[in-house]
Amino acid sequence: MRQTILFLCLATFLFSYGQKEERTFNIGQKSLTLVDTSRSRPLTTEAWYPTLDKLSEKEAKTEEKALFKIIETVPNASMLNEKLPLLIVSHGTGGNRFSLTWFVERFVKEGYIVVSLDHYGNSTFNKKPR
Repeated sequence: MRQTILFLCLATFLFSYGQKEERTFNIGQKSLTLVDTSRSRPLTTEAWYPTLDKLSEKEAKTEEKALFKIIETVPNASMLNEKLPLLIVSHGTGGNRFSLTWFVERFVKEGYIVVSLDHYGNSTFNKKPR
């Protein structure tokens, strides 16, 4: 009996020690237009990142892209002062940087920085015939 209790205490300690701290963040958002100077092409980019800044009616920005999940963001919010994992999202043919906002929302709230850009000539907002 004593060994069973000791085993259960040890297992409980190890299980709780290995658990990741649960934190939920608000979503900061920055829109950037970078330029591929070698080909004179714009790289319209969206960055979403965890922030502790609060949403307010005045600051909150809602994505208003038809057909895509609407997420609440804080434009140009302050970033956390810590290292965070980065995910780079590539939309499918004909999509755009907002195509996977359902994916973006989940990962940012768990502490990831997510960056997505429109593919030049093959996105909803920029279609070029080949």
